[in-house]
Amino acid sequence: MEIKIKRIIAILLALCFLVSLTDTVVSAASFTVAREKDSYTAAFTDTSQESKSFFRSWSWNFGDGSTSNDQNPIHRFKERGTYTVTLKIGYGRMHKKTSSVTQDIRVPLKKK
Repeated sequence: MEIKIKRIIAILLALCFLVSLTDTVVSAASFTVAREKDSYTAAFTDTSQESKSFFRSWSWNFGDGSTSNDQNPIHRFKERGTYTVTLKIGYGRMHKKTSSVTQDIRVPLKKK
């Protein structure tokens, strides 16, 4: 019985150490955008520096009232114009640490 308790304590200590390590690594948010099917549809790709954190979240604001929590969303803009798109990534325990980036996107999108 004493050996089982020692094993459980050792496992818990190892998990606490692992979580504390993953909380200390900072990510720098970044993304790219590419034209998808037509000039109003954009494919956004999260190119943020990888964090060693096991806990990550994504929050996109497309500047037209639409949002997404996908890592790499596809979004269709309804009208031409310039939109300020923001990606905010959360990491660490409870995603309390964040990094964000903002980029202006001109619609219609040009072919590359």
